[in-house]
Amino acid sequence: MIAAVAQSWTGRVLDQGTLGLPIKESWKLEAYEQYKARLRAPEYPCFFGQSGEARGEMLYTFVAEGCLPELVTNMREFVSLTGTPPHERSSLAAFFQPDPSIADHSSFVERFWQIL
Repeated sequence: MIAAVAQSWTGRVLDQGTLGLPIKESWKLEAYEQYKARLRAPEYPCFFGQSGEARGEMLYTFVAEGCLPELVTNMREFVSLTGTPPHERSSLAAFFQPDPSIADHSSFVERFWQIL
């Protein structure tokens, strides 16, 4: 059985290299809610993702259009945090601001590889 943690997910958001800054943009809240709904689906294929979320081990970052340097800052902070309790077992999920120009799967894949 997975033990749930009562900590708010917003306290686990990396923004500008800082953990737990308040979220103001609606697209970020909507992205997390969609993620959480998919994660809770019984057919979701990743047990480790489900258990990490339930245990409060997931950290999150959000990437606005044109703000890739901030992703680098947040990833560096994530690496730093994983060396300290209570974040040794943490994973990082990055959410990207919706881009209306991405209308199909092949466009999504192309953008993914550009960012990576």
